[in-house]
Amino acid sequence: MISSDRTRKALAGLAPQERGGHALYSEAMTDRVYGALLERAAPVLASGRAAILDATFARAAQREAARSYAEKHGARALLIEVACDEAVARARVARRTAQGLDPSDAGIERIAPSRSGFEPAREWPAAQAIRVDTSRDGWDLTPDQTARLMRGA
Repeated sequence: MISSDRTRKALAGLAPQERGGHALYSEAMTDRVYGALLERAAPVLASGRAAILDATFARAAQREAARSYAEKHGARALLIEVACDEAVARARVARRTAQGLDPSDAGIERIAPSRSGFEPAREWPAAQAIRVDTSRDGWDLTPDQTARLMRGA
């Protein structure tokens, strides 16, 4: 699993739990992060394993770049859209922020812009897309659960 949060911190020269602030979420930095995710996927794909890119992929262009990259490397691209109610998202982000252990700097203030800026994945082939509702308490999409979803798709 290749984490956009950890990749973002590495590109900024920060430790995973070190706070970097809003500048880490600029459009230019986000473009760098998504490019770096694909670069990090190359050796994983070359080894014959599945590369799980843990990122929002909010824009159609980001998703298309990932799908094209996978095809170029002979891999199948699968979109797993994870969604939950806004109240659940707020509670989870508040808990994550209070714990201070997660590499993400995205706090509650990023929820509304993230939701409003998300371009629905209408361009993605339905046969290669799964939507998972994680609203219920205790749900977490682990790498093992992700692999099971991928095998079932």
